[in-house]
Amino acid sequence: MSFAPIDVRELVGHPGASRQVAVEGTLDGLAGALARVADDEPVHADLLLESVIEGILVSGRARGR
Repeated sequence: MSFAPIDVRELVGHPGASRQVAVEGTLDGLAGALARVADDEPVHADLLLESVIEGILVSGRARGR
């Protein structure tokens, strides 16, 4: 399983519009200097998608084992 695409068509071209989504999937190669998530371990993310002049800004928290 990997992350499914998120449809943002209703946000594009509407600066100031936003929505929150929760997603779960796997991410190959998710690692930092001190930690990594195994390729087959699920990652859960709570995201805020915001329409801005330049496109879509995504922020939020992700967690996994």
